[in-house]
Amino acid sequence: MTQNSTARTEARGKFLYANGQKLLVCGATYGTFRPGPGGVDYPPPDVVARDFAAMAANGINAVRTYTPPPRYLLDRAQDH
Repeated sequence: MTQNSTARTEARGKFLYANGQKLLVCGATYGTFRPGPGGVDYPPPDVVARDFAAMAANGINAVRTYTPPPRYLLDRAQDH
């Protein structure tokens, strides 16, 4: 199922629905990483894009982070 980024996900009992269809959540954790140059706790944007593409290709549709992610990570998550 391709989810429209503007669609709201809603809870109905113990299930989640998006665009009127049941949303099965398959998640993974991302991080924690050793801080890189400038103290950023995440890999550079090109690595994040590659990681998120691989996760999406394997059915991952939810990601948990342990530290606040930079904006570019959120953008790549939305892209995938």
